[in-house]
Amino acid sequence: MTRRLATIQKILDIQNVPNSDKLDVCTILGWKCVVGRGEYKVGDLIVYFEIDSVLPELSEFEFLRERCFVDNGIVRGFRLRTIKLRGQFSQGLVMPLNILEGKKFTNDSRENPTYEFNEGDEVTKLIGVIQFERPIPAYLAGKVKGDFPSFIPKSDETRVQVLQELLTEYKGTPCYVTEKIDGTSCTMFYRDREFGVCSRNLELAKEDTTFHERKRYAKNGNGKYQELTENGDLIGEELNELPPIEKVSENIYWKMAREYDIENKLQKLGRKIALQGEIYGEGLQKNPLGIKGQKWAIFSIYDIAEQRYLSIGEMEPLLIKLSLDFVPMVTTNLILNDNIDELVEMAKGNSVINPKRKREGIVIRPLDYIQNNNYSEVCKAGRISFKAINPEYLLENE
Repeated sequence: MTRRLATIQKILDIQNVPNSDKLDVCTILGWKCVVGRGEYKVGDLIVYFEIDSVLPELSEFEFLRERCFVDNGIVRGFRLRTIKLRGQFSQGLVMPLNILEGKKFTNDSRENPTYEFNEGDEVTKLIGVIQFERPIPAYLAGKVKGDFPSFIPKSDETRVQVLQELLTEYKGTPCYVTEKIDGTSCTMFYRDREFGVCSRNLELAKEDTTFHERKRYAKNGNGKYQELTENGDLIGEELNELPPIEKVSENIYWKMAREYDIENKLQKLGRKIALQGEIYGEGLQKNPLGIKGQKWAIFSIYDIAEQRYLSIGEMEPLLIKLSLDFVPMVTTNLILNDNIDELVEMAKGNSVINPKRKREGIVIRPLDYIQNNNYSEVCKAGRISFKAINPEYLLENE
């Protein structure tokens, strides 16, 4: 499931931006995007770039340089973010179809090919657009054991703005809503006496010590160095000078596995399952919720033997048995509607974890597990599940 960053789309609606005589806001799919007054009309086919797209350094995108240019060692180009103009959120970029003239796909050997484009066509590779990525801190990288296990779906969720057809089909479905936490996704599994720990995309080798567990030292009243505990106590042997820094691998995922004793718990349980959750807190995404330490909250449990996700009713007693926390619940009685604007509005609000901070967004899932392989391109393993991101959070934290 790869994000379609640049696609041919139709403008569904155009309204004037309040308090502006120069700006309109148009609707593309379920996105709202600010454009110049009179530049486009309803029904126009355009090229639409989603937020988190990084556009190449081409002349047609140079107007974005002052506001959008990034070069972080991983990506270089013009990154599209959520912005607010005259009180109107704008997510993405609308450009005319003529920006595609003179471009060709890399696998096209013709000298000057021409293409006909239809609504929904993807042009991400044609233009050279890539998805924004942050550099991975050392304590998140770890030693790679292998690729992410093929017998477990990855934990990506699709944004609600591209799911109008799905919403219409499942309108009226009873759903539960959880808070989406901004951290790093972690999967831990047990199968055939094998325990594994994974980041979002890789399985990681076992580590014994992490960056977060390095010993700290401070001077005592005698001018000597002693180990400093988390409670601020000085313990152990007095040293005349600081010892050399320990060489450790800085892997937060295995730290969580040890702290929550997951391997032992899953061995005792004896089921072939995968726990998927978000690690959040200090050192992770700038700790937007402002908590101390790091925590792991489970958002999904996948039954490897049956090749399906567990419903909320199946997960809750299992998490109690494993002494693990579920991600914060927002509501268990949502009747799904097909109004994208209303669902995005619902994503706004403060976090359950820290009510003084805005939440990143919400994740919506049916109370009864639903799998529909017709949506496997937009929903992992065809599971009906999606997210709505809080635009106010993006504005503050991106």
